[in-house]
Order: sequence, then structure tokens, then C-alpha cells
Amino acid sequence: MRKKRISKTISIHFVLGITIILCMVFLSIGFSAFTSNLSVNEISAEINIQRDIRITNMSVSSLSGSATSRYEEFETSSLKSNITLPSQSSSVTYEVSITNIGNVKMGILSIDGLPNNLDVSLTNYSLTEPLCDNNNPNNCKLGSVTTFLITIGYKSGGYSAGNTSYNLDLSFNFKQAYSITYVGFNNTTGLPTSILSGETKVITFNNTNGIPYLVDIVNANKSYASPVVTITNAIGDVTVTRILGITYTLNGGVNPSDQVVSFLTSSPETILNASHPHDATFDGWYQNSGFTGTSVTSTSGFTNDLALYAKWIGDIPNTTYSNTNYRFTANNVSSGIVLNTFISGTQYHYSHTAKTTINSVTLYVDYYSSNKSGGLTCQIASGSNTGTTSISFQASQRNGSTNGTITLSNPIQVGEEYTISCTEKSGDNNNKIKVQGFAFIINP
Repeated sequence: MRKKRISKTISIHFVLGITIILCMVFLSIGFSAFTSNLSVNEISAEINIQRDIRITNMSVSSLSGSATSRYEEFETSSLKSNITLPSQSSSVTYEVSITNIGNVKMGILSIDGLPNNLDVSLTNYSLTEPLCDNNNPNNCKLGSVTTFLITIGYKSGGYSAGNTSYNLDLSFNFKQAYSITYVGFNNTTGLPTSILSGETKVITFNNTNGIPYLVDIVNANKSYASPVVTITNAIGDVTVTRILGITYTLNGGVNPSDQVVSFLTSSPETILNASHPHDATFDGWYQNSGFTGTSVTSTSGFTNDLALYAKWIGDIPNTTYSNTNYRFTANNVSSGIVLNTFISGTQYHYSHTAKTTINSVTLYVDYYSSNKSGGLTCQIASGSNTGTTSISFQASQRNGSTNGTITLSNPIQVGEEYTISCTEKSGDNNNKIKVQGFAFIINP
């Protein structure tokens, strides 16, 4: 008897030991598997929750034109009822509540299943807009409840005396809602701020929006015919960025083939130098035709379209004088020209090597003369032209401008040195005329 009890005790202990070991192994493996399954289930549940929106209430709000409604019921995304509409003016209005228990914005793309002769209209909600809480419009996700009215009646001419009873089964096509953000526009008032998955959104820009040069779309497809943009197939929040344009006034120059013509504010581009067929020196891009301010070398910092003007230094042919095109002034030629000083001797001269054949030079002078007198004589000198190529200017008012063309008896050839110089007019006394502006144009 004593041996049996020992044997039984040993057997019990052995079984318990094995059981404990197996439990530990099971718990180790099972817990790991359970954890993995739990993780997968959590991910799966999260995906489902993200887009979980459903109809949570339906009731008759009003009946008109002797209409009736019976057997109202609702499911997650559908409404059902039996209605009678005995006249063209009959209608049934339901109050519907939709609750979002997910964590993304949703909207109704369409309401389907209505007979062809009936029409549906909504109050307090518009199709394709995000469904947001009536009491807190900023909450369009988890916990938001949207309550609105849905009215069903006849289309124009849809009434038929023999067909006034309908079994409704309306399907709500819920879709995820994405935001639309605009970058680089002057004014976005009135532009749509959301789009549903599967929706086609047409955006028409106007002058107050700043009609875009082009647009760049992120997270959607687009077709573009200024000023209308059509957005389709949104897969996320959409960004509409205005691509800004650059227009160039070349003043006789030529842009490189890869010159920048458009840019995004977020991606600065380097603006390349232009070249000139007459080998003039490029002196920068400016935002005005008077070449004032700082020259522009990059699109960095600009948020609107750019209009740029090329400034040149050198022998540039031109037949028409303007304050903006192809001129030399005291601010951009070699030293020796002195402005705002009464003339005393040769104070205006410019020496250069011709880069194009020169037949004449047109001079422009802005002057000041306190006694409306005084004059200036200018000439061109080169190896083939000496002494005979001059022109005189005479003051006729206190502040004035004058111009004249020196025609050369022998054209100055490419590579030939020449000098333009101006002196006090012969016979005048000093301090009669002060030159305030001096410019000249080379005429080929």
C-alpha cells in the first residue's frame, strides 16, 4: 500500500509538471500568435473604422399634396418606404440623421435608386460636401451627426394618374472627403474647398483669383484650359498650386533655349542671362523698363507673375529712341562723363571698339540752363572720320531735352576704335549749361 501511494504521488507530480511545461509553451507560442492576430485585427478594425459612416435615424418630417408614407425603415446606407404621391404637387419629406463613427471625413456623392419620374432635393446639406456635425461644423469625423431633410416629389411633368404609388429603396453613395488647398492665388473666395473620392470637380478661376499661368495638382488628375481646371480621381488631400509665368522684354536680345518661363513659389529657379546678336554686354534683368531697383537673378521670393526687361551695355543698333531701349547713359559707360556740373572743357566722352558697322550716332541730352542759353558741341572721331562729324545743341529753355544725329561720312567698321566727345559750344562762356542726362544710340 505504501508503494502504491508513492507511485501515485510521483505520477500526479509528473502529470502536473508536464502540464505546466505545456501550458508555458502554449502561452508563449499562443500569446505571440494572439498578439500578432490582435495586431492584424486592430489594423483591420482601424481601416474599417476609418470609413464607418451610417444612417442612424429616419422619420417623416412633412407630407404635402395628400401624400402618404408607410413602412419607413433604414439600413446603414439606404432608406426604404412606401409612398403615394396623388398629384404633381405631392411630396414627402423625411428627416435623416447620419453619424460618422470613423476618423475620416465623408460625404454623399449621390443618392441612387429613385424612379426616373421622381426627383429628390436636400435641405441643410448639399451633395458632395463633407458631412459635418450640425452643432459643431468643425467636426466632420468621429462622433459627428449630420441631420438634414430629404424631399421626394415629381419631376416637372413626372405625374401620371395611373402611377402614384412607389416602393422607395434609396441608396446613399458615401465617399471619403478630401480637402482642397490653394497656393499662390490672390483670392480663393468662392472656390471649392473639398472633393469626394470619385467626384469630378470643375474649378473656374476669375480675375480676382488671379488667373493662373498654369496649375500643378497634387493627389489628383487634372485637365486644364485656362481659366477652368477639372479635377478627377482624388486619392488624398488636393493641393492646387498656381504656376507663375515669366514674360521677357529682350530689347533686341535672345533668350537661351532653356530659359525659365514658369515657376513654383516653392521651387526657386535661376533666371539665365540673355545674349545679343551684336555682342552687347548683358547688364541684368529688371522689373521695369527704366532698369531701376535691383536686378533679378532668381525666382526666389516671388509670389506673382514676373515681367522682366533686359538691360544691355555696348554697341547696340536701334532706329527708334526710347527711354528704355538700347542706350548708353552716364551711369553705364566708361569714366569721363560728369553729370550735373556746368560745362568746362571736354566733360563727356566715350571710347570703344565697334562691334557692328556704325553709320550714324543719335545723341540725346537733358540739360539745365538758368538763363536759357549755352550750348554743347559733340563729335565722333575715328581713324576714318576726323573733324567733320559733329553736331551742336543749343539751350532753348531752363530745363529741356534735345537730340540730334551725327551722320558719318565714312562708316566705322567692326573692330575700329572710335570716340564720342562733347565740349562747351565755341564762343560760350563757362557756367551756362549743365548736362543732366546724356545718352546715345548706335545706328548701323
